[in-house]
Formats: sequence, C-alpha cells, structure tokens
Amino acid sequence: QELFPFAPNPLQKAVPELLHGVREPVLLLVEAPMGLGKTEAALYAYHLLQERLDHRGLYLALPTQATANGLFTRVKSFLAKLAEDGRLELQLQHGAALLNPEYEKLLERSKPQQVYDTQYDPNKGVATVQDEEEGGVGASAWFSARKRAMLAGHGVGTLDQALLGVLRVKHHFIRLWGLMNRVVVLDEVHAYDTYTSGLLSALLRWLKALGSSVVLMTATLPKAKREELLRAWGVQAAALPPYPRVAAFAGESLLRAVTLPLEDGKRVRLLAAPVEPEALAQELLGRLPGVLGAIVNTVDRAQALYQALGDGERLTLAGLLDALGSGPKEGPWEELVKAREAKGGYVVGKRLSDGTLVFLLHARFPAEERALRELVALSLFGKGGPRPERAILVATQVAEQSLDLDFDLLYTDLAPVDLLFQRLGRLHRHGRERPQEHGEPLLLVGGLGKEPEFGEGLHWNRVYEDYLLLSTWLSLRGREALRVPEDLEVLLEEVYSRTPEGFPEDLRRRAEDSYKRLQNRWEQEAKTAENLSLSDLEALLSDTEASGLAAAFHLDDDAEDEKTQRLLTRLGDPSVPAVPLYRVGEGWALDLEGKRPVRLKGEVSKEEALALWSRVVRLSRYPIPQ
Repeated sequence: QELFPFAPNPLQKAVPELLHGVREPVLLLVEAPMGLGKTEAALYAYHLLQERLDHRGLYLALPTQATANGLFTRVKSFLAKLAEDGRLELQLQHGAALLNPEYEKLLERSKPQQVYDTQYDPNKGVATVQDEEEGGVGASAWFSARKRAMLAGHGVGTLDQALLGVLRVKHHFIRLWGLMNRVVVLDEVHAYDTYTSGLLSALLRWLKALGSSVVLMTATLPKAKREELLRAWGVQAAALPPYPRVAAFAGESLLRAVTLPLEDGKRVRLLAAPVEPEALAQELLGRLPGVLGAIVNTVDRAQALYQALGDGERLTLAGLLDALGSGPKEGPWEELVKAREAKGGYVVGKRLSDGTLVFLLHARFPAEERALRELVALSLFGKGGPRPERAILVATQVAEQSLDLDFDLLYTDLAPVDLLFQRLGRLHRHGRERPQEHGEPLLLVGGLGKEPEFGEGLHWNRVYEDYLLLSTWLSLRGREALRVPEDLEVLLEEVYSRTPEGFPEDLRRRAEDSYKRLQNRWEQEAKTAENLSLSDLEALLSDTEASGLAAAFHLDDDAEDEKTQRLLTRLGDPSVPAVPLYRVGEGWALDLEGKRPVRLKGEVSKEEALALWSRVVRLSRYPIPQ
C-alpha cells in the first residue's frame, strides 16, 4: 500500500507468497481476465525481485505504441515512489517516443542544466534530483539515441525493441546487454502470431541465460502456446491449477501456483444476430435505450454499420461536452475538457433524431483523430464518466484490448474464441446501475446462426484463419449462454485442439482444406522465426571469436529504422504511413480550410514534424504498400 493508492486484490496478494524465498531468477506466469490489476502485480513483482535478487532494472514490453504510451505515466509514478534515495532512469522505447508529450517533458527536465537543482550524496554515490513533480525519475538524452535506450535502468516500450536483441541484426548484443539481469514484463502474450511467438521463445531462452526474471501476462492462452513458452524457459511439464491462475517457476521447476478467486463471475446469454449492416443496425436501434457496443472485424464493416445506423447531426467535441454537461474532474473526461480549446470543432460522432449518440472508432483515422475518439470512448463508455442514456459505439479490434470500456449490451462479429472472450470482457464490466432492459448480460454474435461464409463480402478470413473461425462456430453453435470465466479454458482447448475429424460430415472437406492451410502457415512462420532469430544459444555463446559473431549480422545501423524493425519482428500485411494533404490555393495544408499549411521542401521544424505526425494514417490494403 506504500506503492499503490489502494488495497491489494487477490492477485496482488498472491505475488509475495509465490516469490517467497526465491534465490534465482524466476518466470512468473499470470493468466487472468482484464481488470484484475495485472500491471500493478507485475510492478510489485519487480519491486520484490529487485530487492531479493538485485536485478538492475525493469522493462515492460507491450504489443503497440499506444499501449506503451498508456503505461508510461503509470510506471513513472510508480518509480517516483522508489526513487527517494536517488535518481532512476526511465526511457520510452518505440519509434515515435520523441513525440510523446510526457516523455518529452521528462527529457526536458533532465537536461544537464538541471545539475544545479541536483544534490550529490557521496555516501550513496548518486545524484538526487529535487523535483516534486517528477520525483527522482529522469530521462537522459544520451539513452534516447537509437539502440542505447535498452541500456537505461528502466523502460516502457514495445515488444519489438526487445525482440531485436535476438534477431540477426547489427548491434543486437547491445539490446541483450541492456536486458541482462533485469525484470522483463511481457504483456498480452496471447496477441502474437506464430512467427512473433517463435521470436518470443528465443527471447525467453536468452533472458534466462542472462540472469533476468520474466513476468508473462495474458488474458487467454491456448495450452500448446503456454507449454511452448514454458519449454523456452526450461520447464518441460507442470501441472497447473484451474484458470484464472498465477504460477512461479525457477530453474526447470514449478515453485508455486494458485487459482485466483473471482467474485464477479457471470452468465452471459448468447444470441445469433444478422451480419448485414442494415439489418444489424435495426437490431441495435431496437435494443435502445442503453449504452451499446458493436465490435466488427474490418474497417469497411465498421464504416458501413455506422452509416446504416442513420443520418444524424454532426457532433463536435464542443457539442458533446455541452450536451453532457459536467463530469469528473480527473481521468479521460477531464482530458476532453482540456482539449476543447484546441479541438472543440473536431467531429467525434453524430446525434440521431431521437437523441441517440453514435460514435465510430477504428485504426484508419489520422493519429490525432483516433486519439481523440479513443478519449471520447473512454469518457462515455468507460468507468466514472458521464454515461449517456442512449449511445452506440461502433469499433474494430482497437476496442478489443487495453481500452477500459463497459457496455450494457454488446454485438460482435464471429472471431476466434479467445478474442471473443476478450471482447466479452467489455460487457457489464463494472458494477453499475443499468437500464431494466439490460439487467442480464447479452452478447449478440454475427455469423452464429448458420454455416458461416467468411470470405466474399465479409473478408473475415483475411483477418483470421478460416479454420479457427469454423472451429469457434462449431463450439458455440447451439449454446445458449457462456459462463465467465469458467467456460474460457474449456472452450479455448476445444477450439484450438480440434482436428477435422471432429467436424460434421458436411463440413469435413472444408475443415480439412482450411486445417491444412493453417498448419502450413504455422510451420512456415515457426521456421522463419527459427532462421531469423539467434535461437541456438549454446553455439553463439561458445563462439568467442568476435569476427565470427559479427559476420552473422548483416543489417547496418542506418538501415535499422522503424519500418525494418516491424518487418523483422512482425509478419502479416505490410503497411505504410501516409499523411493526407489538401490542396489549398497554390499550397498544401493538413486541413480543408488551410489553417494548418505544410511545406514540402526545406528543413522541417519539430513543431512541423509533430503536426505531420498527428495526421498520419497507416495504409495496408494491397497494392498500396507495394
């Protein structure tokens, strides 16, 4: 309670019990739903392990830049409480880190001229920064340079930055050196494909060899993937208690494991829903009043459903704030209020004739608009903000993870079962009073009612494997309800371990074909990960000839940019960042009115770079990246 402003929950109480008496680096595996305080548990584990094993620092590896940005401030506040006796170094580590206002502020406050505000303690050999706002946390410019950030004592960033340490790239060993003897937190490990998971296994082998402890955090993890990650740490077999659970491993053995008690288990009624945008829109409108969510599999479907919900008055940020009145003086709502002066005219949604507020959120918005729309979603559909009587949020997978949203009713396109449970976590998430119509949790699932076709028209099979969609459909067909979390692990194993022989006769041929494609892809991705990663530790560590090691790494420093990092650490469709511009008179601008002009020649100032970055969209549809 000295580190966090709340009493510990069962997960956080279990951490010191599991780590009691440890004398060597450990792997802590946390498998639990969102909302149980896994991040705080990981930070607490770092604190205990650092004290007992003298680990030199912490690195939190997240799936995306957005999730890393979201955790940076929380980690900074946590470290400030540990920095009473000296200054702790904290770096934000991803390709757009220098554009993060919190990180930029920390860099500015850590410039050399602040040495006059610093006291040197000869007894402790450290400089103590006298800064009430930041505590003893700083970010030195030297560490912000490319490749050096991992040498800092503490970092929050993307998994890509850590994976580059186990790839055949020049100077990979600097990142490995930086990860040595640290506590490395790997969050949302369920979110990666077979290729990235293969790199993750190589990283785990290296971290153990380098004397680091690891915290693996996940909401849902198939048994085969869990066993693969444990084998990478050296654990061959372990009998684990039921989900949700937390387990500690040292050496090749399971130290301790416990099942976490859950007080808010719930029964969710399942109902098939139409997938056609017009019919689905009428279904959702008929379920009002309430706060409704719709998570669909593609941006095109999100846009089509948003339009099908009807024409309405354009709703600006200023109009939204005026309509809802006052709200809490902290959190996302307060951030919206502060954004009014600069972005009050930005369109954030629409208001239908009956007063229903409708919002759209997906990854194809320019960066600043997506960030604003995420803030609106967190304010209205999250915890603690002013809750509308009638509202619908249409979103893609961006609402699936990391956003704390709470709907009275939820629609979802059919998706692999683990992702369905991720989406289900947004239904009746918080204890609150709800409209009488939504007293019972109800999940509407599109594509559940008949034999599904995931290709032409829907394109779901471009997002997810046809076999996993088909297996999920078979497991959910005929079910009237889901018990959360009791059914999660059972369904996860059923879907991911099913072979084509388990399908009805009329679907078996289709299942056999899609299963073969899935197995081939998994094998190719695993082989690619093995070929590109430094997975053979014994051979590499026995090679003491520096020239022999250097010859294996072919990527020059100048080539190791963000695009190359993404290509090396993630497979899938490539994407390119683009900034849409408006032709205004003889020049170009970021807006239609020409109030934000852009120069296409000459040196770009930092302010101009920030303005351009704020309008970036990522384009991935073939053949644009080519």
